[in-house]
Amino acid sequence: MQPTVNRMTSRGSQLLEAHIRSLDPGEPTARERLEEALGEPFTRRLVRALCPARRLPPPGRHFFAA
Repeated sequence: MQPTVNRMTSRGSQLLEAHIRSLDPGEPTARERLEEALGEPFTRRLVRALCPARRLPPPGRHFFAA
């Protein structure tokens, strides 16, 4: 049985290169890249919509059990 060699497509090599670049602390974060492409207000809404719901009360609001 011959081993198969997976050829990396152009898109695959681009994704791998982007991932490796993202490990460099000097590179912009994903959020910073989104803000540059989409603007800060839309990025904030998009990230908030994609994040899981917060289980803690918002900062400054405390709820005490009675």
